[in-house]
Amino acid sequence: MRNDSAKSLSPAALDAIRTNIFAAAHSKIPDWETFKWHRTKGEPDAHVPHSSQAFCISVWGTFASTDGKPVREIITQLLGDAAFTEAVQRYPSGLPAQLESDSRDLLGEHGGMQSHLDVALPLDRLSAVVPLESTVAGIRGEPARTA
Repeated sequence: MRNDSAKSLSPAALDAIRTNIFAAAHSKIPDWETFKWHRTKGEPDAHVPHSSQAFCISVWGTFASTDGKPVREIITQLLGDAAFTEAVQRYPSGLPAQLESDSRDLLGEHGGMQSHLDVALPLDRLSAVVPLESTVAGIRGEPARTA
């Protein structure tokens, strides 16, 4: 659950979240205090060992990081999409990534219920959006839902 009006996080809470997210992904979180952390009963839950948000940030934040080339190679190989692979390879170091994106413009949404994306990759000549369910299903070897 997302809550944009949530109270600020204590240094201990931020440290617990940082510890649960793979270090290579840390640079993709622009402001740890104002980031859209998923919350349970008003408190962020990304510090929990099996947090889906921490998992997604770890995978896709590392994918987009300057240290993420091995992860990019594996994921592009697994996806087998030539256009995506070509777009990713145009970035020799880090890729642009928007974690927890809710940009209505990116999806062309006007009215109705707003989508929330776990990651948006606005690449050169191609944009990719990934809901968490796709990341988790892929790791488990299950088919992902498609829209």
